[in-house]
Amino acid sequence: MNHPKKEAVLKIYGLHLQVHLGCTEDERNVKQAVTVNIEMHFENLPAAVNSDKLTDTICFDGIIRKVQDIICTKQYNLIEHMGNNIFEIVKKEAPDVFVRIIVSKAPKIEGFSGIAAFELVG
Repeated sequence: MNHPKKEAVLKIYGLHLQVHLGCTEDERNVKQAVTVNIEMHFENLPAAVNSDKLTDTICFDGIIRKVQDIICTKQYNLIEHMGNNIFEIVKKEAPDVFVRIIVSKAPKIEGFSGIAAFELVG
């Protein structure tokens, strides 16, 4: 029997951060909520699918803590720049995977009740 190739994706959805973000200094002075979603696509299955060992995969706890520690201590004008910083953190921790990050926020714009999001892949 011929089985299709398995694909592995480690996903971190709903990482909520309080950050200094905004185009004006007044906006950056008050922390605001952003949500980060991260996907890490493995080229090959991580050995952890068979070994059950953390050392054989990417530690999502470590990535979450690094993103929190670095991103929450900086000030950003734009979610694009913040998104690139998050992307670089993830790629440093997991250089051999394809990464997709999405950073979203609910801007305070009259008549708009949705979210604005920036996505970066590579």
